[in-house]
Amino acid sequence: MDTDILITTTNIIEGSQITHYLGVINASIVVGTNLFSDFFAGLSDIFGGTSKTYQKQLQNLYSFVLEELIGKAKLLHADAIVGLQIDFDELSAQNKSMFMMNAVGTAVKTLRTSDHFNHKVPNQVLDRESFENIQIISQIRGKITSGIVLDDDEIRFMLSNRISGCEDYFYKRLFSNVSNYGYSTNDYTFDLDMLKNYIGLFSVPEKIKMIYPYLEQYTNQSDFFLELLKELHILDYAYIKRAINSRDMESQLLALKLIGISNESYTQENISDYMEIASQIRANIPYNYEEEAPQKKWACSCGKTNSPDRQYCTKCSKDMFGFTEKDINPKQAIEGIQETIMILESYFEIK
Repeated sequence: MDTDILITTTNIIEGSQITHYLGVINASIVVGTNLFSDFFAGLSDIFGGTSKTYQKQLQNLYSFVLEELIGKAKLLHADAIVGLQIDFDELSAQNKSMFMMNAVGTAVKTLRTSDHFNHKVPNQVLDRESFENIQIISQIRGKITSGIVLDDDEIRFMLSNRISGCEDYFYKRLFSNVSNYGYSTNDYTFDLDMLKNYIGLFSVPEKIKMIYPYLEQYTNQSDFFLELLKELHILDYAYIKRAINSRDMESQLLALKLIGISNESYTQENISDYMEIASQIRANIPYNYEEEAPQKKWACSCGKTNSPDRQYCTKCSKDMFGFTEKDINPKQAIEGIQETIMILESYFEIK
């Protein structure tokens, strides 16, 4: 867990002064009660060794909501969260029960007032179960590095213990099934759900690291990643800016598509991000932004010469700038950005 953000259940921080209250933040996780389905299998389980299994599951949920909370605090440039409260509840609907954990606190900026303040935990102890888990994690990572297929128990262990840095294993497994059997198989559906479940275990900054670098590694799977990012509502503005500035048209086309994704959350700083992206599009992607009609015949990149009244090539269906009618062109992307900026400006002015 990130130690740069201090979390406390109190409303004050000893040794520091709160200088800015940045707002209330919350994070939630909802899981099926089948996670604890055998909890009451027998009294011996409750009071025996396996009770640690459920303690660990609860600890994993606790860590997850705190990391989500920390991620939201960082977006606000907070260095602490005060007044932390964690609630548990059970939700029932359509004969299904769900277990919910919700964390809420106030993101703040602080000023250190005492040199004696230190929130790091000294003299930590590594218990036997944690030691054995580290051994198993090391073995799993070794198998992944060696290209060995994991068994079901190892995958379940990976998910239940939120072992980070293993997303490439799931990508290789998924795309291998696509290559061998196509998209319409049960194996593909299973592997896709497993990948989503794995990525879903982590905070937004970690999800960005688990997805965006692989856009360049698996260039032939851009449509897959686009749909995945749409479903997860994750935008990486830094990646979009790099792609637009790359002058590589395939990267630019993907960036224009990514811009239209709704992000999980927005801050006031994102207004500047969108303004910068719009400016970069105009500077780096040639297009008919003023909608001026061609005055003479124009030559397409495919070699076909087209009459001035033709917007799209009669041979390859691209316009003179290389965009098809189905593509999101730069002008459309900028129009979408302007709408997003207008919404964000309106919202933050109210606030």
